[in-house]
Amino acid sequence: MQPRIIFVGRPNVGKSTLFNRLLRQRRAIVDPTAGVTRDLIEKNALLADRKVILVDTGGMEQDKKNGLDLLVQLKSRRSLDEAAVIVFIVEAHGITGADENIADLLRSYRDRVLLVVNKAESILSKPDYDAEISDFYSLGLGDPIPLSAEHNRNIENVIHRIVELCPETDEATPYQPPSLRLAIVGRPNVGKSSLLNTITKTDYAIVFDRPGTTRDSLDFTFTYNGRPIVITDTAGMRRKSRVRNSLEYYSVNRAVKSIEASDVVVVIIPVDEPISEQDKHILKLAARRRKSVVIAINKWDILQEQGEANARGFIETLRYNLKMSTHIPIVPLSALRGYNIKKLMKTVFNVHEQYYRRIDTAPLNTALQRIIAIRPPEFHGGKKRGQGKFFYLTQVDVAPPEFIAFVNDPEKISKNYTTYIINALRKEFGFTGCPLILTLKGRTLKDRLHKRQRKGVMS
Repeated sequence: MQPRIIFVGRPNVGKSTLFNRLLRQRRAIVDPTAGVTRDLIEKNALLADRKVILVDTGGMEQDKKNGLDLLVQLKSRRSLDEAAVIVFIVEAHGITGADENIADLLRSYRDRVLLVVNKAESILSKPDYDAEISDFYSLGLGDPIPLSAEHNRNIENVIHRIVELCPETDEATPYQPPSLRLAIVGRPNVGKSSLLNTITKTDYAIVFDRPGTTRDSLDFTFTYNGRPIVITDTAGMRRKSRVRNSLEYYSVNRAVKSIEASDVVVVIIPVDEPISEQDKHILKLAARRRKSVVIAINKWDILQEQGEANARGFIETLRYNLKMSTHIPIVPLSALRGYNIKKLMKTVFNVHEQYYRRIDTAPLNTALQRIIAIRPPEFHGGKKRGQGKFFYLTQVDVAPPEFIAFVNDPEKISKNYTTYIINALRKEFGFTGCPLILTLKGRTLKDRLHKRQRKGVMS
């Protein structure tokens, strides 16, 4: 059984913000108004190498008389008995009476409690922050961990402590990715609705030979070869300069939000129109939002009639004009005639599995040593600064796959070399269609205090 990680604290201390940060999506509503979260929100997640269930709760206050507030508190307290780890969140501004009351309640669970001091941006910027959080030891719940959930500061340390507190489980079955969320995007009138109808074998989306027929993003939930899938047809995405009215503006905005909510984005490019700047913009949107991508070339039957040479030349020209990485798969198809739909869906499911794929630490570091032996790090910044060295590589997240490399000094590793490592990892392990993120982290005290950590390079 997966361990349950429950977040508790008084209202508006950042429980939902931390919940969303660890989940890597905006599932719980975050608002300055106290008491926004009422129901228990439970979501499966992967923290480091552990499958867990994250549980967000309503704020706990003992001076509320409202019946709904009392019900929220009751549900929160009942969940404590089922929790493997209780993350108790307080604010860096100081301990309140409500914090002390909750601490009294949690002392009977002391071995399972992780005390987190949120909104601690100013504390984390100081070299010796232990003295800054010493007051929180008075709660009697162990070592407090300073954190800024909103600004993603010290999150890795919180994840590490949560995993340490989780009981060991015998997991006989491998991790399975969640249900596939697929967004179909592209310029107006390129065949998005036709493709949705062909995949689902329905006439769910209206198909009409005029740009702008689809105005909202349409979700269709169904099962494809026994696998659950949510597929979204979106409005055609024009350049901003060509968006003519508020309705079209909101339609395009909903299409962007559909990309954000998806795992895999199918970008449709037709063969009967020149490759445009908008096609490039749509691909960049998906890349910036760290989504997996499959390119579907629609109306392929037109090129087939012109001969194999023309068809092959179109794909070569497409890759050249879009400056695409070779890891993004291209599937030629005909949405109206149903040609190559099975190949498209097989590719989509494969990309989805790669998006949630996790590589064990041992083979990852064996591959790293082989990659470095082929091409050692150069002297970045001159020989006086010295040569960069890689000590250790670990995968810290999925969707997309994210890695941290521990090095002697991040400033000694060039961005080009980091990109080389990413591309070499692709050759070793695949990761078809999805972005990879690699962050360099030093081993000095300064580096642990976020003085010299390079932001993740994505490729």
